[in-house]
Amino acid sequence: MRLSASFFALVFFLSSALNVVAQESVVITEGDYRIYTSEGQPATLDDIREAMGAADVVFVGELHNDPVSHYIEQVVLKDWYSTHGSAAALSLEMFSRDVQYIVDEYLNDLISESHFQLSSSPWSNYETDYKPLVEFAKANGFPVIAANAPRRYSNMVTRMGRGALNGLSDQALSYVAPQPYGAPSAAYKAQWDAVMAEAMAEMMAASQETSAKMDDESHEMNHEMEHGEGHEMGEGHSCDMMEGEGEHECEMMEGEGHEMGEGE
Repeated sequence: MRLSASFFALVFFLSSALNVVAQESVVITEGDYRIYTSEGQPATLDDIREAMGAADVVFVGELHNDPVSHYIEQVVLKDWYSTHGSAAALSLEMFSRDVQYIVDEYLNDLISESHFQLSSSPWSNYETDYKPLVEFAKANGFPVIAANAPRRYSNMVTRMGRGALNGLSDQALSYVAPQPYGAPSAAYKAQWDAVMAEAMAEMMAASQETSAKMDDESHEMNHEMEHGEGHEMGEGHSCDMMEGEGEHECEMMEGEGHEMGEGE
């Protein structure tokens, strides 16, 4: 299976007030965002579409409460489906693996939407920001992947380090990616340290151990996403996905790709 990556950054110009009220209906226009290549050159949605033609997986970073993020996700998903049809799949950080069967039940019309939302614990802005993606997948018959590890297990890694996962039962381990997983790459580690130094300098100075455990948690969550998507794709198959992750602008951190190997 060939994996290729193109990196674009989206810069959003909506006011902070609009970011806070993502649940309200907001009309997005081209004046609300700018797109740049990884080299800093101006780009367009058509450039993204062209780059997608050579990719097996599309990652869309997001600010979770930003309406422009979700607008771009809908545009990309619909364009992707128009080209790839039922080979597409939608992967969401919002849902943890232990609710995958609930997601599947809803997609297959076995349970009502109200029971789906009650049992899958979607984020508070699901109705306006994520429901359109899920409903598009449902209407067009392609899968939605609950990609994240259950938060309780990610928190275990934060508190006790990755070795704590070894104490889980077989049933619990079925909700996380196969263990053990490799250490983060040097590039990812450097990027993580830079982010932590900027956002949490005081905490890092007080507790290097806490930082290391949070590093483990972040890497473990990336590993979960990659494993979930790779499992859905299967060896030798091309499957196309979107994913909403990251609280930093809309730039993908190296963590989402480093497990896949360089040059792939």
